[in-house]
Amino acid sequence: MNDRMFDTALVRPAREGAERFLRLALKLDAVATGAVGALALVAAPMLDDLFGTPITLLRSVGLVLVAYAAAIWFSGTRRTLDRAAAWAAVTLTAV
Repeated sequence: MNDRMFDTALVRPAREGAERFLRLALKLDAVATGAVGALALVAAPMLDDLFGTPITLLRSVGLVLVAYAAAIWFSGTRRTLDRAAAWAAVTLTAV
């Protein structure tokens, strides 16, 4: 067995495991973000009373979060993961 075959045999499963983990992370991020967005949409009047934040702002943020969650979910379910989209999701989630 030459070195190239050995490297491929070890690297491919590791890469597939990392890709599977990234897909799971993107989907979990989408679910959490979507839940917070839905909460902001549905509970806007209660949150307005509690925090004094305007209802229109809460609903706008809720809509943006739900749309962002849909985009993350879409990105995580593609046949081929887009590296730029994955890095954008990681960066925006960290912010």
